[in-house]
Amino acid sequence: MRAMSFPLSKVRITSTLVAAGLLGSSTLRLPVRELSLPGWSCTVSGGTILGLLLVGLTCTGMQAIVSDHPGTSSQSRHRALLHWILPTLLTATAWASMDRLGTIQHGLVGASAAGAALAALMTCEHRLAHSDGHRRPLVLSALRLSAYAVATILYAAIPPRISVAGAAAVTLSSTALVLRLIWDDGSTGRISLWLAVGLGAALGALSLATSFRSENPLQHALELVIVLYTSTGLARHWLLGRLTRRVLAEFAVIATVAFALLVSFAH
Repeated sequence: MRAMSFPLSKVRITSTLVAAGLLGSSTLRLPVRELSLPGWSCTVSGGTILGLLLVGLTCTGMQAIVSDHPGTSSQSRHRALLHWILPTLLTATAWASMDRLGTIQHGLVGASAAGAALAALMTCEHRLAHSDGHRRPLVLSALRLSAYAVATILYAAIPPRISVAGAAAVTLSSTALVLRLIWDDGSTGRISLWLAVGLGAALGALSLATSFRSENPLQHALELVIVLYTSTGLARHWLLGRLTRRVLAEFAVIATVAFALLVSFAH
């Protein structure tokens, strides 16, 4: 059997273009555009348009990286949409965070780090899509850790005392994260989608309710990540029919210890 080819050039091109776009968004003063339709108009900044282009570039690049393989079936191409989630969220989070970097040097470091992280995520997603049974658990574990890292950065990028719009952003991103975390266990039914929507909405409401008592974005982000980890872990076990009292106790202990450590370090 011929060895699987790795699309290194596509990974390099996509990650380099995204990194260049992120650097441009932090260093260039882009004009503001007014979009108008009959009875409706809005003002959109050039940075927002660039961010949308970068997200679209990440999606198309990820689709080409995952699907452009001789052995990819039509069902696998449909499932390739799931492999967009983490790279797209990483690009969107990096774009939203670039305006906080004050100097060109910091912008260059941030864009380079984001590009390198994006390349690593794309590589892991490609390995997962085309890996055999021996490699799959290791790659899946790496991607789950990456998902929680992306979630931490994403939640921390949202300022304290978020608005309803911020809570909506948390809801949408959390729904995508939950779906990505529970889908690779074979839980591919419609119930998985509704479960992801419900957990995403719960995390959005929780972020809105708890943001007013926390002035530390990192602490707030870690609190949400603990809830994300616990809820997705329980959801995976429930969907696979493995949710027992022992599993409930294990996750309860992990969540309690994690919250206790977070509170102790915060004070």
